[in-house]
Amino acid sequence: MLLGCTDATKNQIQGIWNLVYFKWNYPDSTFFEYPGNIKICNGKMMLLDDNSLWYFRYKTNTDSVYTLEFGDMKYKFDGKIYQETYLSAQDDKFIGQTFHYNVTISNDTLTLTGPGDGEVDKLGCNVLEIFVREWDIPQKGFKHILTIDTLSQNIGFVTPRLFEPTSWNKKVPIMMVHAGKDFVPHTNESLTSFVSEAIVQNIPITLMIHSDGVHAFEINTDNESTRQIIKNTLEFWKFYLK
Repeated sequence: MLLGCTDATKNQIQGIWNLVYFKWNYPDSTFFEYPGNIKICNGKMMLLDDNSLWYFRYKTNTDSVYTLEFGDMKYKFDGKIYQETYLSAQDDKFIGQTFHYNVTISNDTLTLTGPGDGEVDKLGCNVLEIFVREWDIPQKGFKHILTIDTLSQNIGFVTPRLFEPTSWNKKVPIMMVHAGKDFVPHTNESLTSFVSEAIVQNIPITLMIHSDGVHAFEINTDNESTRQIIKNTLEFWKFYLK
């Protein structure tokens, strides 16, 4: 779990959105629809200043295992057209690709359709997706808290791309909590690299390690260490958001 606080200007699309409906139409007339021939779906989209993270984890009515799709992107939104460029994805063919979608936001519902002209072949299908807002970015104080575990919980989601250390905001307080028995590949290496660089850059960083904790230990490992880490996390939020 990685927590950080930064200042950002709020706009209507920023925040965390839950996927409640989608339909993907393919050129051969097949389609995926939830609810419909998709039995179970867990999807979120997190939109920050100019970076977005999203994942869809789903099963069809006949599948015994989940399909996972995810993306880490740069995005722009002019109030009507949402443009995204992939930095990482479950399929390397999308990296560097740019897509455009029509987006409408009414109260706490976001409707996305597309992609744009000439982009269907690159994406592979036409999409209609509907999200409801789960969490809005506050207007005062630190403007957002990025919780990687919000997106990674139990799905092995990769850590988003970080900017070069020399460009890091030295005033951003960061809290990192590591599960000693996390199954996500390369977790220890990336943690060591990040913390070492944060120390070199004199970043205000707090590190806690749950030696017996598994991935998503806050819901999977019920013991005193978990309870103490949750308590410390809440105290971190209170201190920096007051």
